[in-house]
Amino acid sequence: MKREYKDDFSPDSAEFFGDSDENKTVLMRSSPKIYTSIRDIPLIPEIVEILKEQLDYTAEDKDRAGMAYSDYGFVFSNLLGQPFVQRTYADSFDRIVKAAKCYLYEHG
Repeated sequence: MKREYKDDFSPDSAEFFGDSDENKTVLMRSSPKIYTSIRDIPLIPEIVEILKEQLDYTAEDKDRAGMAYSDYGFVFSNLLGQPFVQRTYADSFDRIVKAAKCYLYEHG
């Protein structure tokens, strides 16, 4: 895995994903602000295999989508290679909870 750090962080050098409408989420990908944010994460072999399988699924999505696929190098992405946004997970979670007729309570 390649470690890369640029000490000249600037929003101008970042990649942006999403819509620029005020109601949409815009994601920014750039190098970390400080070098110590770059870390090696030890993984057990089973997790490595799961991630490899996910890369195979991603490659299949890329083949199916053809020219419509945007390859940003993400392991997890939508069918067109674009990153997921937090709202996607939150909306899915809310639908699952509602379908299961579960109720969430905040402890406070």
